[in-house]
Amino acid sequence: MILCRLILRVCLVIALVLLAVPIVARATGATSAPLSWLVALTPWVALACVVLLILTLLARSALLALLAAVLCVVQAWWLAPLYIADHHISQSQVTADRAAGHVLTVMTLNLKYGSADPAAVVRLVKEHDVDVLALEELTTSAVSALHDAGLDRLLPHSFARPTDSFTGTGLWSRAPLTDERTLSGFTSEQLLAQVLLAGQTMTVAAVHPVSPGPTDNTAWLQEYGTLVTDLDAITGPAVIAGDFNATRDQSPFRSVIATGYVDGADQAGAGVHFTFPQENRLPPLVTIDHVLSRNSSRSAVAVQVIPVPGTDHAALIVTYAQTP
Repeated sequence: MILCRLILRVCLVIALVLLAVPIVARATGATSAPLSWLVALTPWVALACVVLLILTLLARSALLALLAAVLCVVQAWWLAPLYIADHHISQSQVTADRAAGHVLTVMTLNLKYGSADPAAVVRLVKEHDVDVLALEELTTSAVSALHDAGLDRLLPHSFARPTDSFTGTGLWSRAPLTDERTLSGFTSEQLLAQVLLAGQTMTVAAVHPVSPGPTDNTAWLQEYGTLVTDLDAITGPAVIAGDFNATRDQSPFRSVIATGYVDGADQAGAGVHFTFPQENRLPPLVTIDHVLSRNSSRSAVAVQVIPVPGTDHAALIVTYAQTP
């Protein structure tokens, strides 16, 4: 019996150490591979910490339970803002804003080399009254398929830079796009434009920086450094949507937030929602698709994550209403 208790406590100590690694990496802003991948799993690490706390209590180890509780508190501090809306906007106000044309709905989707079902994409745009659509991994054939499915009838204005690989990107809008431009220094196309929607002129952007590598994050960090500079240089109201290839817990993404952008999920108090991967037996594990805003008179009030056939990303739809 004594030996069994000793073995149990040794196992609990090992578990504590293993869980402490991604927590320390997140706290220190570690960006090296593969630590950055572990940081991306922060919500799952939080769940594991709760399980560990329960096990230490059952093992009647006060010290281990205290240490596990500390890890839980740290994780709760990081995750709690996701469940607290920045503004309380009633459904009646949202309805009134929608009737007045002051609601803005933004959708982003990575098409996975253009293979997402075009009819499903168009159906989401129609059902959710999407005003701005950002598409990543946009191919030339995908543009044609989306046109045939009726996308251009719903969102007649577009700025697209499709390619024959994963580097293409596109913006579609209900209102005319002006001052269209691309950002340099990236593997994929990064698109910006001006648009007048919901009574406000704003910059809209579709972004897709490269992903962190299993052994080398050099390109990821370089592109994020450029992205932070470019997004921070935008003046006036802005909405940035896309596959950011980073979660809110990874420091490169937090460096974007540090410039004043607000993640729609955080702003709406939508909680944890996972957008990737969507095409295997495992559940979605991370949130790397985001819609951000800055200097806007509107706040996010709803966030929806909807799987789309043919792609390993879920569609992310964020609805904005006027801030009280």
